[in-house]
Amino acid sequence: MKEEKGLRIRGMINKLLGIAKKNREIIAYVIVGGITTVANIVTYKVLFDYCHVANWTANLIAWVVGVIIAYVLSNKFVFLEDEQNRQSELSKIWKFTSARLVTLAIDEAGMIVMVDSLKLNSDFSKIFMNIIVIVLNYIFSKVFVFRSGKKK
Repeated sequence: MKEEKGLRIRGMINKLLGIAKKNREIIAYVIVGGITTVANIVTYKVLFDYCHVANWTANLIAWVVGVIIAYVLSNKFVFLEDEQNRQSELSKIWKFTSARLVTLAIDEAGMIVMVDSLKLNSDFSKIFMNIIVIVLNYIFSKVFVFRSGKKK
């Protein structure tokens, strides 16, 4: 009886490990996205709530912090890109930043509408917009930026 239970548990663990291996990139992106989101929200909150920086300015600075963190972590841990020559790396940085500028415009518009126009809670608005931005950023990164096919 104990042996049978142990075999079932091992089987479940192996099944979970198999699922994790198949979905490594998405799991890693969720973790990196979480780190980036926390950095973005903390930066925004400190600037907006404590330093009394204007909503759009605080959001822009938080975006810059998030983009830097996201590029470094996505490149290294999510998409497992090999080191490339300088021109290739600069091209990737340009594509990444351009894609992030698109989602920045969406984020800024959403924050302005929700916080400044609709007077919704800034914490709720920031979290809501971050969810939308994370999904769009993954799609843009996967389709346009990190598609060299060279994996570590």
